Amino acid sequence: MKEAAVCASQIRAIARKALQGTWGVALLVALVAVILGGVNAAVSPSITMQAGDTFDAVNGSDGFHQRATYIPFDLHPAFAESFAFFGVIAAICSVIALIIGGAVRQGLCQFNINLIKKDAPAAFDVLFSKFPNLGRCFLLNLVTGLLIFAWSLLFVIPGIVAAYRYAMAPYLMAQNPDIGVMDAIDQSKELMRGHKSRLFWLDLTFLGWVFLSALSLGIGFLWLNPYKEAAWATFYLERTGQLPSA
Repeated sequence: MKEAAVCASQIRAIARKALQGTWGVALLVALVAVILGGVNAAVSPSITMQAGDTFDAVNGSDGFHQRATYIPFDLHPAFAESFAFFGVIAAICSVIALIIGGAVRQGLCQFNINLIKKDAPAAFDVLFSKFPNLGRCFLLNLVTGLLIFAWSLLFVIPGIVAAYRYAMAPYLMAQNPDIGVMDAIDQSKELMRGHKSRLFWLDLTFLGWVFLSALSLGIGFLWLNPYKEAAWATFYLERTGQLPSA
């Protein structure tokens, strides 16, 4: 039997309580996850699409062309070589992040599930515990990203709705490594039916912290990211009836 729905403030309180005494490892895990491409891939594509639409609206229909083709050819050759070198490195890192990002994301989900449930260690190495299932993690990340992108082509809002629709899929696969990609997506759709607005509202309640983190030149995000990830895991456990009683 599933737990009764809890409000956003209660979810945040549960997350803060779980983080007590574990902020150090939680901060490190979240930071490494961001570096390795394990950010919340379900939501970020919609934000990216919205940013692109805004740019094109301001700069005209050829805004993408302008962004893609502007290269400062008058740079000194030494600087040009440096830019080229770092460009290649960035491209390689992007490919690596694309490949392992799904496994890292699910490892981050598992870490936060352990953090909230307290039935397994919330240790740093949990972040890499899903690498044996790398192929399936990659496919889930790819398919959900493509689905969100497809919905975003209609308009920004359908893309955002789709992002929340599939948001629980990484958690489901993290706990059930043998589940199929489409099964995880379908189960996420069922879990989020009638609850997408709840998760959206939970995210909105972090906006104040986002602004404060931005004012701190981004330093505040080091603490905000693990806090938000713990809150998302709490939401998932509540939806699946696994949230420990107070």
